Amino acid sequence: MRLTLFLRNPGRLATPTPRNGTIIKGDVLKPEDVQKSMSGIDIVYANLAGDLGKMAGNITRAMAQEGVKRLVFICSIGIYDTPVKPALRPYRQAADIIEGSGLDFTILRPTCSYARASA
Repeated sequence: MRLTLFLRNPGRLATPTPRNGTIIKGDVLKPEDVQKSMSGIDIVYANLAGDLGKMAGNITRAMAQEGVKRLVFICSIGIYDTPVKPALRPYRQAADIIEGSGLDFTILRPTCSYARASA
């Protein structure tokens, strides 16, 4: 199994590149960067922040053009609540784009839980 990491700032990677890995420097907001990164890819895992709608659009279009079928995308719990909270709108926009893409996808919607130590 080969792992391809697509990073805007590879120098910020805390660990060295795995022996079975490759790093591609690029920006998910630039469609041409995303397109170039899809060659030979079987599955895409995206855990992003920022303009998620634009990012999801760039990823899904590049995947469709290169024939990559499987996407796992991290969103947030609460994106299907009505009304959607303003802070969650970018996540919902990304989910809507992915759902309409025709790809085989999983949208993960993690929640945050806090463990408190008893005194």
